[in-house]
Amino acid sequence: DMDETILLVAHGNIISFFASQLVQAPVDSWIRFDIQQASVCEAFVTDRLMKLVRFNDVGHLPVEMQTFV
Repeated sequence: DMDETILLVAHGNIISFFASQLVQAPVDSWIRFDIQQASVCEAFVTDRLMKLVRFNDVGHLPVEMQTFV
């Protein structure tokens, strides 16, 4: 059993697509996943479990730096 952490930095549409697939939403649903710039998403994945832990979290940014795209 090897634990591994992967950091993925990508445009919002890629993150939205991965998140939609993680929660087993229909393929074309990613477009409805709202995501802000510099937001943090976290997933937990094992061979038995896929869980979206955090999505579109901007709590690390001051309010004046938060943007809605």
